[in-house]
Amino acid sequence: MTILRKLGNALKNRRVILVVSLFFLICFLLMVFLKNDFLAIDADVNIWSASIQNTSLTLAATIIHYIFDTPAMVVICLLIVLFLFYKKHKYDGLFLAGTMLGDLVILTSVKMVIHSARPLNGLIDEKDFSFPSGHVMSATVLFCILIYLGWQHWKSQKIKLITASIFFALLDLIIGFSRIYLNVHWLSDVVAGYLLGLCWVLFSIWVFQYFQRNSAIVIDNK
Repeated sequence: MTILRKLGNALKNRRVILVVSLFFLICFLLMVFLKNDFLAIDADVNIWSASIQNTSLTLAATIIHYIFDTPAMVVICLLIVLFLFYKKHKYDGLFLAGTMLGDLVILTSVKMVIHSARPLNGLIDEKDFSFPSGHVMSATVLFCILIYLGWQHWKSQKIKLITASIFFALLDLIIGFSRIYLNVHWLSDVVAGYLLGLCWVLFSIWVFQYFQRNSAIVIDNK
């Protein structure tokens, strides 16, 4: 629980948030520039994933694919935003909507710039480029926002631990594994999705806290 308190305090320190965001950005850029160095590892993992494929795992991975595909993610985000507005958390809803919209823009732009081809043995037909994994990046951003917003309102350390474990350590990692398992992404695509997602969501939190602080100052002055 002490770790959770330290993490919670870190998420209140805008300087720490910005530094960690920049750290993930640097790691992502290193992966971009050193992408060719990951080719052998990517190929080995691709072969391994093909060797463990079976009907049950393929069905589960396919379901995950469609749940966290772009159209489904848009619907999920809209429902959450509407719920937040209904609960009078307007700024939280705008924060979520703006961050997820930025995620889509960044993801599309990076894919077009990197122009990386997908594995040829994918179990699902994907049309866009491979690097980074959109499923992983978008899920990382969404789950981290939900964890962050939940931590702002929940006091129980146990609930915070459970939500962090379920949303990120469990679901997000399963999504990453499913992308590799379906052979629609290389390992480096998935790792890059985590890095860029964490970079973007932390930067968004940094911006969100800036506007929160300024709006509070304006209200106090009135």
